[in-house]
Amino acid sequence: ILGHESVFQNVSSQNIYQNESENIANPSIFNIDTVYSSSRHSLFVVDNIELSSGFHLDTGIRLNFEDSSSNINFSPSIGLKRDLNNYILRSNFSSNYRSPSIKELYYDFSQHEPPIYGNPNLKPQRANYFSFSVEKINESLLEFYISHNFDMIKYVDVDPNENENGDEYLQTDNVDEIVMYGINFSYGKNIFDNIKTKFIYSFTSAPEEFKENLSGVSEHSINSYITAHINDYLSIHYANKYLGEKKLYGYQLDAYTIENISINFNYESIAYFKFGIKNLGNYKDPRASDGSDILATYDPGKRFILDLTVNF
Repeated sequence: ILGHESVFQNVSSQNIYQNESENIANPSIFNIDTVYSSSRHSLFVVDNIELSSGFHLDTGIRLNFEDSSSNINFSPSIGLKRDLNNYILRSNFSSNYRSPSIKELYYDFSQHEPPIYGNPNLKPQRANYFSFSVEKINESLLEFYISHNFDMIKYVDVDPNENENGDEYLQTDNVDEIVMYGINFSYGKNIFDNIKTKFIYSFTSAPEEFKENLSGVSEHSINSYITAHINDYLSIHYANKYLGEKKLYGYQLDAYTIENISINFNYESIAYFKFGIKNLGNYKDPRASDGSDILATYDPGKRFILDLTVNF
């Protein structure tokens, strides 16, 4: 397969003023009225080769280039797949490349405490990724992986003058090297004929010298799902998401759990009705209202969903 991909991005942000006055109610995320644009392009070739019965080789290469740079980056990948009765063994290696986003380049939130800034001098982030997995068809998956990252983009603490308090700020920067590893495990099982369950567990960690750079990553996360089909038309869905504690911008974020439930009625694709409750426990991060706001978005708490669709 030969393909081409282009991504164009325009981000516009303006100051919002109070009642036509010169007082700014909500500042632009760039601290000025402006538009930033970027584009990146890729050419890729992928192929699947059957080496023998049940033994496949997947290989490919991607060429990445941007309008703002004359550099061309190569991202090769290779994978082996072996079918063994009801099991599939896979091993994969890939080299990945990511350009900095417009926000990572130009963000300016000087009103925050501490101030948060982008960095127009960021370099693209690169990584080598290796994984090995064992899959039992239609039931479970166990994957081990290791990722070796170079020039990883993250927010770092900057203190221009260590002898002066209050001048610290956060800014995006490239971290020379980060190694991380983890495990992904999923298991799905039908209980009776009408109840389906799925459980997904993820573990992410790093050698001791790199742990401080795992900003925004929970070491443990669990997602579980239960779907009960009452009859051919009516079903009940339950989802539970757990995220362990993590650090972000130097702040310690607590672990939390969010549960969702919904009742769904689908009559032969003619009429669809859904009633649900998101965030059953009404979890709210206290930082959303106590002045220490550091996240881009927050779960607003418990809310109800009602959806009715009729197809003619």
